[in-house]
Amino acid sequence: MKYLLVLALATMSISLMFAQGLNWDKSSWEEILAKAQANDKVIFLDVYTTWCGPCIKMDKDVFPDEAVSTYYNETFITVKVNAEDNGIGTMIANQYGVKAYPTLIYVDKNGTEISKFVGLKNKYELLNLGEETIELYEQYDFLNGVKSNVHGSYTREELNRILDVTRLHTFEGKEHLTMSYLNKIESIDENDLRLVMGEISRMDLSYLSRLAPLTTSLRYSEIYLRRNSKEWVSWKSTTEQAIYSRLQGYQKSNDLPKFEEALEILKGVEGVKPRRIDNLYLGFYKQNSLDQYRTFATYLIDEYIIPTRPEEVKRADETKYKMLQEEVMKDMKASFGDDLTTLTPTETTLTPTIDSLSEIYTISKSIADQLFEISSDFFALYEDESSHRKAVFWSSLCQKYFPYDWKYYDNHMYILEASGKAQEAKEVYDEARALPWYQEMRQVKSTF
Repeated sequence: MKYLLVLALATMSISLMFAQGLNWDKSSWEEILAKAQANDKVIFLDVYTTWCGPCIKMDKDVFPDEAVSTYYNETFITVKVNAEDNGIGTMIANQYGVKAYPTLIYVDKNGTEISKFVGLKNKYELLNLGEETIELYEQYDFLNGVKSNVHGSYTREELNRILDVTRLHTFEGKEHLTMSYLNKIESIDENDLRLVMGEISRMDLSYLSRLAPLTTSLRYSEIYLRRNSKEWVSWKSTTEQAIYSRLQGYQKSNDLPKFEEALEILKGVEGVKPRRIDNLYLGFYKQNSLDQYRTFATYLIDEYIIPTRPEEVKRADETKYKMLQEEVMKDMKASFGDDLTTLTPTETTLTPTIDSLSEIYTISKSIADQLFEISSDFFALYEDESSHRKAVFWSSLCQKYFPYDWKYYDNHMYILEASGKAQEAKEVYDEARALPWYQEMRQVKSTF
């Protein structure tokens, strides 16, 4: 019995040792920095809050992992701080600009941030981040020479090494080194993308136009089949954000040539529809030239928006999806007979589908939204009679294109009342009240 008790206590002791995970240092910040300097070690900071779900998950599943705890306890001085404790945690959160949790920060012996990452990480990601940070830290002397000579002449191999060891680190002038590297290679492979994507938002447009087709041409369904799908998704998102950021900048600075140059890049992005391009032009003109906005918006509506109204909208009602399904089956049977089991994938793509017919409603709502915005602008931004007449007419079309959203009726009634046409506004209200889905529209601002 005594032997079994001793064995149980020993087993419990071992379990507690492994459950402890990282050896969190609870010294003062000054003492922690002193230890780091004395031992030439990097400090690992886990900045958390008590209410943070991902923080709790990392405490439970990641930090106690044997591989993680062994590597981090040997390699780093590990410090865990509560960002809301009004003590060392709050001080560190303010010093290193922590805005979300958990935030994982690696700092050198002087307290200078080496790298910082936000969000839940699994054990493999945490091990990789630690190893990459140490690799970066070991290159400090080399990188200091690079930073003081960012416009220097480097070979392709030297640039490859610089970009490789600074994947987690951005410094002034790094974008010039990145563009210099791209100048020295003819075709860009996946490893090159991994090196340069961190600087894509700071590159010149010509480089962005070179990288965009590589990172945005793949559909997300195709990306997920790749070995490094997570990176490809990140690259695609980063490229698209970089393009939109440039567009916003050129719109703000009223630089139409650069704006249009960036638009050309955007046109090659998978899934960007012409209507999106039109809206970007509208936004540019609206901010920089109301005369050009009026001209372009009128041209757009008269030549493209109104003529593209689907005929099916005229017979739309609350049973639309049932009707669409019946039309699909009717069309398919007309083409292939009653036995549809013999259809091949190629043949079915030649016939209408429920989605393709349903898309008329998506198109209709898109048109209605555009008319809604433009008619509101014409009434609010311009004072001439012609613009106000257009506002009244265009606002009247919204509910005809998409009669399932109350905001279109509300906007039309407001413009009529503000134009002194109270009786017509009442007629619109009565028309809306007679619709089968009137109560649903009033309760839910947008049905779709």
